Amino acid sequence: MRAQRETEESAITRIRQATAASHQRLEALIESLGMLRDLQGFGGHLARLYRHCAAHYALLAAYPDLQKLVGERRDELLADLQGLGRQPPAVQPRAHTPFTRAQCFGFTYVMEGSRLGALAIAKRLSNEGAPIEGLQSLSRTPAATRQRWFSFCERLSELPADEWDEAAATALDGFRALTQAHLGSDPDANIDAG
Repeated sequence: MRAQRETEESAITRIRQATAASHQRLEALIESLGMLRDLQGFGGHLARLYRHCAAHYALLAAYPDLQKLVGERRDELLADLQGLGRQPPAVQPRAHTPFTRAQCFGFTYVMEGSRLGALAIAKRLSNEGAPIEGLQSLSRTPAATRQRWFSFCERLSELPADEWDEAAATALDGFRALTQAHLGSDPDANIDAG
């Protein structure tokens, strides 16, 4: 049944297909940088996620329901950085035309998807003996995280087919920007201090 759903045309399928390679490259880069070995490395990853999320937050203003999801992610990333004793990176809001609905969905796809990734990261860091208790981005239950993702996907399924490519392009841009930030080629990415 799941295999059938994976091959059906939908917004989520289009975005997954468009971003699969970039998503894998980002995950491999984070792994190669050692950002999942301990809380120090994880803090560097959180700083980049936070800065990306916060820099784009205002662009979602036309769609408050999606902006709220991104704002919640931004706030928990900030709380975790502070909990790790890291100075949050400076954020320069992106000077860009406000996002369309499709772009908001594409951007939110990346940020909500990072919550799913946090489930695996939490397990891994915990297995390494890292004290993850109290870190909001790692302390969500798998059931709650999956339910939140399912709810987001339900909303995404309402996006008309003629907007899927725009949503996918924005999600792809998000993965590329995060990759650049992790590579350190983002001019504003001096965020390892802390």
